[in-house]
Amino acid sequence: MLDHSDLVTAFEQYNELLYKYVYVRVGEQDIAEELTQDVFLKAWHARSRFDPRKASLKTWLFAIALNTIRDHLRNPKIHAELNEETAPVLESVAQAVEHQQLHEQILALMHTLRPIDQELLTLRYINELSPREIAIIAQQPYGVIKVRLHRALTKLRNLCHGNLEF
Repeated sequence: MLDHSDLVTAFEQYNELLYKYVYVRVGEQDIAEELTQDVFLKAWHARSRFDPRKASLKTWLFAIALNTIRDHLRNPKIHAELNEETAPVLESVAQAVEHQQLHEQILALMHTLRPIDQELLTLRYINELSPREIAIIAQQPYGVIKVRLHRALTKLRNLCHGNLEF
């Protein structure tokens, strides 16, 4: 079972990484901060269920984040407020990249993909999780995740052709 110091260490180590993931998925700083905080609160309450034989602490926290985001996005009130005109530019990701404008365009195109494809691409290419870690988080077989990642990346590449302005 995790104790207080384990979760404090996890917070120090993974808070920024989890925040980036949540922010890319929800697109609003305040909501991302709140949901990231919720991830750690849920981890604290579920600390007795953490099993290091099944997943690393990092993977377990990302699984909690994934479910927290999904719960948030299922809220019908949220969907009524979201539309393409109000979707924010994903500045935190774009700042980390040398070619800011190109990455903003790619991220905007990414948001046209299905939510599951967005999740997979974000976990793999923004948060740099391995396909095996993603399989654990998504509770899907490794082979399924590899195929879905490949298909999602192919869809994004196809969207990028002809839609990017250099």
